[in-house]
Amino acid sequence: MALDWSKPKCASCGNESEATPGDKVMFARTLSEVSINCPKCNQKSLVPKAYAPDLVASRQLKIVIEIYGAKSSVRDAAKMEFYRASGFTAVTVPNEVADNPEYSKPIFQLLGHVCGSDHPERLFAPELE
Repeated sequence: MALDWSKPKCASCGNESEATPGDKVMFARTLSEVSINCPKCNQKSLVPKAYAPDLVASRQLKIVIEIYGAKSSVRDAAKMEFYRASGFTAVTVPNEVADNPEYSKPIFQLLGHVCGSDHPERLFAPELE
């Protein structure tokens, strides 16, 4: 998940706060990993708003991949604005491309090079039956 620390909200009391952790963590697997003490109820339940990209290409370079279709979260303006304002590069890939190995392989290999992978060919391995 990509974390938005602009207005963390307490899961216990609902208090919104300006408190943030010192290192401003950008990614987490779960919100409980990054919860901090709420100044109002003093419980470790103050959590940031989070957006879950489809894939994270690089945590260091802040590159995320959004695969979209008719009902996609890419259409959510708040999510895309958060990515832009926070310095993320959101690579959007339509379902039609992501579902076709011939079209998606060059995209993911290029992302492998951009992200500095030693073996970009391993980032894309179509399943053969």
